[in-house]
Amino acid sequence: MPDKRYLTILLSIIAAGLILNAVVIVLVDPYRVFGLTGFNRKNFEPNTRYLKVAYLKKHPDAFDAFIVGSSRVATYPVATANALSGRRYYNMTASGGNMEGVIQEVTWLLTELHPRQLIIGLDYDAMFLTGSFGKFDLLRQEHYAVSGENPLAFYLRYLTFQPNVIRRTLRKNRPEAPVVYRFDLATGQVAFPFQDRLIAENPDRHVRTSFAAPGHAWGRLRPHNIELFFELTDRLKAHPVEVKFVINPCHHLTMREYDLDDYAGWLRTLVSAGLPVWDFSGFNSITTDNLNYYEALHFRASTGELVLKRIFGAPDSTGVPADFGTLLTPQNVEARIAALRRERQTYLTSHAHPGPQGG
Repeated sequence: MPDKRYLTILLSIIAAGLILNAVVIVLVDPYRVFGLTGFNRKNFEPNTRYLKVAYLKKHPDAFDAFIVGSSRVATYPVATANALSGRRYYNMTASGGNMEGVIQEVTWLLTELHPRQLIIGLDYDAMFLTGSFGKFDLLRQEHYAVSGENPLAFYLRYLTFQPNVIRRTLRKNRPEAPVVYRFDLATGQVAFPFQDRLIAENPDRHVRTSFAAPGHAWGRLRPHNIELFFELTDRLKAHPVEVKFVINPCHHLTMREYDLDDYAGWLRTLVSAGLPVWDFSGFNSITTDNLNYYEALHFRASTGELVLKRIFGAPDSTGVPADFGTLLTPQNVEARIAALRRERQTYLTSHAHPGPQGG
């Protein structure tokens, strides 16, 4: 039998280690779910899903319209949406937002905040080809009020041993570290000021160095995600809310890797739900210009501005190209699919050698 004194010492050391780990995590709070110190203010992305819902619960009457979707909708500026719509918008953009997360968030918004207007960004890849997140993907966990999870189980996961996360948070929040990423809780927006400055200073270098194809096969539509989409549209139709679905402007290097037959079926599916769907995808003058993007997955705020101007029919639509944005209907969806096939063939012919292409 082990000596009882030895076991007592060993258990005390383990307990002290667990307590120390918990104290460090709560104080540094990389995902900002404990809210005691507010240490992580820049460069390390917190769990914005949690923070936004917690903020909205404290300000239930501050907003009557919301932008929902993946990280790609982050650059739809709420100030522009407010000016064009006369509403008070909040951006619910969520890193890696998928169909499960979107339906949970929209359901919570409809039930708790009763919005008058919604813009829901749609991504063929991030939302319809992917599955669920693991319980320990701590960046992408929904607030327990949205997911229905037990709050204690939610918080306990954030106390798990995560030394690399703590180290990165400390390093990225050094006073001398430039602001690469910043999150504004009051609007839901994120900003990338360092990247924007680099692009402005040397756009040619940005075009040469920042773009590469995703480098993997995307796969095909998941039936479960299609089912979730129709469940979402049924819920929306049951509420007095104006909805604008927006197919986000996908970068040409990403778009060219999609299975176009599967993509065409996706467009038909979206239109069949009977709610407005604006399509900004394809190989148009915006999506083929690298200066409109940070990299091959995320577009810049200048592109988001153009999308908002188009969907709201802004009187001053100066700068919105004629080939950017189509309102899909059952009557024009087949013509749109045929146009996409022609655009892709023209694009592939003119970009015969894969690699970064200028704007």
